[in-house]
Amino acid sequence: MLAESLKLIYFLFPVYIADIMPLLFRNKLKSLEFPLDLGIKLEGNSLFGAHKTFRGILVAILFGTIMFYFQKVININSIIIYQDYSVLLGLFLATGAMFGDLFKSFIKRRINIIPGHNFFIADQIDAVLGAILFSSLIIKFTYLQIVLMVVFTYFLKLLLSYVGFVLHIRKHKW
Repeated sequence: MLAESLKLIYFLFPVYIADIMPLLFRNKLKSLEFPLDLGIKLEGNSLFGAHKTFRGILVAILFGTIMFYFQKVININSIIIYQDYSVLLGLFLATGAMFGDLFKSFIKRRINIIPGHNFFIADQIDAVLGAILFSSLIIKFTYLQIVLMVVFTYFLKLLLSYVGFVLHIRKHKW
């Protein structure tokens, strides 16, 4: 069970990379620092919030896909045999992760949660749910794999959020 769990975590590296890159590029590529929703409002609130930028989406998808490419080159198999899949799967994982994040932000704006503030469990599992949804167009997961990916990601993101807070990368602990 431990070996399978580690394989699941390894498989999700592109998702985790995609999820962290917007934070790491927060003060870079200023020319791409404009809101993804272009300032469009729905019922008086922005669609996603000013924190969701073209820069963030682009670096997330780019680096998440590159991570999958490295996994393919290194050829350490996880829940898949990487040589059986094109880099398109990495693109789906990274894009799905960002879709999950944007969907969560859209919901947060509708219920008036301030950008950057916690939205219970959704802040920890949004990216992995989006990645599972998108990548399931290419591969089939077991129910156990889905549950384990969500649970592992939840606890990993809690830990990483706290570390980011301690290192002053994040403004909030969770």
